[in-house]
Amino acid sequence: MLPLWDYALAVYKLPGVKDRLLALQDRHRLDVVHILWCLWAGRYGFSLSPEERIEVLKSTRDMAFQATQPLRAVRKFLSGPRPGFPQEDIKSLREDVLRLEIKSEELALRRLDQTTQEAADEPPADHGDMIARATLLFDSARAYADTPLVIG
Repeated sequence: MLPLWDYALAVYKLPGVKDRLLALQDRHRLDVVHILWCLWAGRYGFSLSPEERIEVLKSTRDMAFQATQPLRAVRKFLSGPRPGFPQEDIKSLREDVLRLEIKSEELALRRLDQTTQEAADEPPADHGDMIARATLLFDSARAYADTPLVIG
């Protein structure tokens, strides 16, 4: 079994996957990190109760809201022309922010891997019905994404 971070890197590189993941992220307001987790956990047969699925997803919520999403917003801001600033400097800054955004996603994926393995039963050797499991996880992640964030 590949660790989630390694799985995510391998899957993200496949032709067309990046665009599909970003479209799902935009359409369902889900973080690509959570989509990759759904695919990974479904692929390797992790069985989680509804409560366990929510706890696993909650384990990365602060990272997403306090680091990944703000970094993504800065990176997108830097994607357009910034009059009065040298474009080479803006491009360099954007690349630096992208590296930080990817690092925050790596941390979240490693945390999801850890909390999943702590919460779930041992995956079955045959992995069972991967698509059904991934769909169930995706539905849970989508429902979780719709819950209001309480800051406090």
